[in-house]
Amino acid sequence: MILLSSFLLARPVPSGGESKDVGSAPKSVTTALGCLVARDFTRPVLEDLKLAPGRFAWVRYYIGTVPGMEPTPGEFYIAVYSEDGLHGWLLLSFRDPEGRFIAVRNGYRLTKVGSHWNADEGNGGMWTYRVMGQFATELEKSPRYRVKLAPRSQGCAAPDE
Repeated sequence: MILLSSFLLARPVPSGGESKDVGSAPKSVTTALGCLVARDFTRPVLEDLKLAPGRFAWVRYYIGTVPGMEPTPGEFYIAVYSEDGLHGWLLLSFRDPEGRFIAVRNGYRLTKVGSHWNADEGNGGMWTYRVMGQFATELEKSPRYRVKLAPRSQGCAAPDE
């Protein structure tokens, strides 16, 4: 009991808006991410974060519509972070009618300034970037998962479909 109490006291505890690190990411998230990692257009994104297929990265995700944007029910938003935790990309994927993931050729580069995230690079303009930056800041309150950036084709729609 004393050992358990010492362990619990030694663990960092999230405060305020910080999230906690949790176990395995849901299979749907790792599948969607694997479909994204397999696409050529994602390679420069990973290089920008000093990551590569086969390496591990921290991610957070959200499924649904980003507040303030057009409705996108069921869309997967996956934030992939650099090791320094100050840079990231918000990647997008959705499911086709057969349930396969389609990697969206759009994403938002994220840069952390203080306690807020700024977004740029994706489709849209300054208003969209502001909304996506606010979204990324809120997303930071959700659990963070350590996942392998493993390219996959199973469960993914073919690139030219």
